Amino acid sequence: MEIMVLPGATEVHALVSVTAAGPAPAEPETALLVQLVSGATVRFLRQSRPGREELVRRDGEPGYRTGGWAAAQAREFHLCVAVPAFADGQKRVVARVLLVRLGTDPATLAEGTVLAGRSEGFIAPPPPLPPRQR
Repeated sequence: MEIMVLPGATEVHALVSVTAAGPAPAEPETALLVQLVSGATVRFLRQSRPGREELVRRDGEPGYRTGGWAAAQAREFHLCVAVPAFADGQKRVVARVLLVRLGTDPATLAEGTVLAGRSEGFIAPPPPLPPRQR
């Protein structure tokens, strides 16, 4: 996943989509692990589909619990990461996201990376027009 950010921006927003495929059995308990580059922090992680839910990392737990996972289920998550500034033209991985099975038989079920970059030719869209006065 590659995301372009506005010059001077210090947040990266990523949509993380995970689909359980094939005849895999249901997973009784899972979590999302978010591994960040030095200096980055998670601002928030929210499940946006199938239902909206704020995910919270509890002390002593390895990641953000996502509950049980049905076979062939799809979920989407909105990840917001605060990142240190970096130069135009530079790209770097800002996060690695893993879906893991918790419990007696832990395993990594899926993983992906969030790559952010800045481009000198990237132009921000204009701000919205103010509401019309009557």
